[in-house]
Amino acid sequence: MYRILIADDLYSIRVGVKTIITEVLGPGHHIVSASDYDALRQALHSDRYDLIVIDLHMQGINGISMIKTILDCQADPRIVVMTKLNNDCFFETCMGLSEVKAFISKHTSEAEIRAAFENAVQGRRFVPELQQQQLEQLYLYKKDLLNPFDVLSAREQKVTQLLLKGLGILEIGNELAISSSTASTYKSRIFKKLNVSNVIELNKHADQFGFITNGFEAN
Repeated sequence: MYRILIADDLYSIRVGVKTIITEVLGPGHHIVSASDYDALRQALHSDRYDLIVIDLHMQGINGISMIKTILDCQADPRIVVMTKLNNDCFFETCMGLSEVKAFISKHTSEAEIRAAFENAVQGRRFVPELQQQQLEQLYLYKKDLLNPFDVLSAREQKVTQLLLKGLGILEIGNELAISSSTASTYKSRIFKKLNVSNVIELNKHADQFGFITNGFEAN
């Protein structure tokens, strides 16, 4: 059974989304609705959700602030952002977050909405073809301006340096005087932020973006 939260200030949208989710995932899931920011915040603090569907333009709250609230309250949330605008200025920001699995217009086809929910609840990102082209153009435009290693904290950069030197979790813990569990958490966080799954990919990423030569190499 999935636990699902739907946040939209329009009753008709909340009912419609609930109906589509039930059709896509089947009956028997625990679905909670929130009609305003206060109800959303209360729901976020009271339970853990497998899927969160939000209206990016709910009255009284900025969409990005709403996503920040979700990230503060939920561990590794799977978010589907819905917008009433066909060309939303928040598209770039939202799709830059790994927790946002889909960014869809309320005017899009029901097939795409279904696909977004079906993929998101499984932790997969759904990007329609038109948006894929936008993301590719955005990447081509910014690839020389953005360094993904810049999002790492100072401690995460230090752990990254040690991983690139070939140290294991126990060795990193000893080097930094932290527990192996904490070192493992840092490693997982780094891999998630950089979208890599192993140290080999991390090394390739470091070479690609000049992490070592950009002044981060440990003495």
